[in-house]
Amino acid sequence: MPSLPLRPFVQNYAHTEVDLRAAVVFWPIPARTFACLEFTFGVPYEIHDLSKPVAQPTFATALIGAKTHRQISLELNGHVETFVILLQPSGLQQLFGVPEAEIVDTHYDAHGVIGAAMSDLREQLGEADSFTARVRIADEYLLRRLTNTSSPGIPLRVAQAIVASQGCVRVGNLAAQTGLSLRHFERVFSRQLGITPKMYARIARFETAVRLRSQSRANTWARIAQDLVLTALKSFEWTTAGPFVVLGLVSDFVGSTSMRSSGLP
Repeated sequence: MPSLPLRPFVQNYAHTEVDLRAAVVFWPIPARTFACLEFTFGVPYEIHDLSKPVAQPTFATALIGAKTHRQISLELNGHVETFVILLQPSGLQQLFGVPEAEIVDTHYDAHGVIGAAMSDLREQLGEADSFTARVRIADEYLLRRLTNTSSPGIPLRVAQAIVASQGCVRVGNLAAQTGLSLRHFERVFSRQLGITPKMYARIARFETAVRLRSQSRANTWARIAQDLVLTALKSFEWTTAGPFVVLGLVSDFVGSTSMRSSGLP
């Protein structure tokens, strides 16, 4: 976990290290609400993107945006080693001054977007001899950036509320709480996040379902859907909406894990 002052901006740190030897693994990337910074130290993986004719190697230090659908898969081989900083909804804007909307459904060389400090940070992380040491280095770097933060605006605060509620919120209620009309609220949110608030909530629900499933195989998809329905009913205050919420959850899952129809042969 990041240090306490960083938690409004950083969800967590993640580390992957595996030796695949001669094996080749394809790893599909589903929809997700958050942006991240990824540092690669092993064999660079290949990115297969439906919108591009050929695969491309990842950047040594990559700035990766939120995903609205499953458009890419990663081709992994050899020694795979990465360290990832998973950002909160407001983290990218607050810590680095980069609007979330600018990188949705894409990725960039973090050195080119944020600056040479990213390459320096990668070098320090690469010299660390453990995950704990890398967390400490990342914490120290990000804490120095806190002096440049300002209070998040309405869209970022709303995005944080959507994630905190696991996506079980009504967009109309969120708009009313901001004092904006529904249409103006949706425009402001989409302009900042690059995703409509309704889509953002759908992805948050999908992330919750995947997280619960990964925690225990006892959490069947049926049980997870039931739990999310109950949470949604409490939030939405719909006493007769059960069947419609279930259908919505099915739609969330299919939409977040499937390729866009335009990308299919």
